[in-house]
Amino acid sequence: MTLPFMPIAVRPWQEVEEEVGKIPYLDPGIFEAVVALNVLAISTLSSCEGHLNSRLSAPFVIIGVSDRLTTERDFEVRNKITHARNLFSQGQEQEAQRILSETEQTWDMLLSSHFHACQPLQFALTLFYQRASHHTDYDAQLTLLPSRWSFTGVGLLEPRGAIHQKQRPEQEREQCLYRYQQEMHNFTAFLKTFIEDAP
Repeated sequence: MTLPFMPIAVRPWQEVEEEVGKIPYLDPGIFEAVVALNVLAISTLSSCEGHLNSRLSAPFVIIGVSDRLTTERDFEVRNKITHARNLFSQGQEQEAQRILSETEQTWDMLLSSHFHACQPLQFALTLFYQRASHHTDYDAQLTLLPSRWSFTGVGLLEPRGAIHQKQRPEQEREQCLYRYQQEMHNFTAFLKTFIEDAP
């Protein structure tokens, strides 16, 4: 039975694996997650396995839309919104308001596109935690957030506690990083079940 937003394998694993293998600087610890998401038609823009000695001390995947036109419009609208914010801070409120009014309809359309792009992944996360055979602390649970990276992505897949990594002492940060990486591996294995069960 296929539910409305259930991820469905739309491309062969090997084909996507070869394509993803050509991405420069893709961390080996996040490679299979990126392949699995793309096999399930969940477009990815950027990722990291998480590194202890960097500000990215948690694994993440930035989710995108596969439609190039939507991506270009998204980039254009985000640029206009940033420009309007700058105008506001410079006291040019009328011009800023004019720009925001012009972009409002396009932004609403893009948000709808973002919502639909993230639904299969949100559904997969829900099923993963409903069916989980392992215990996961709330802090390590994966969540899908609006992307906080400027000009990129429609969603950010990362552990709930990732945002606090910077403030943690090094030993605690290292322990959390390990748990976060394990959770991403567990979710990847779960995604593979959708792919293996595909007709």
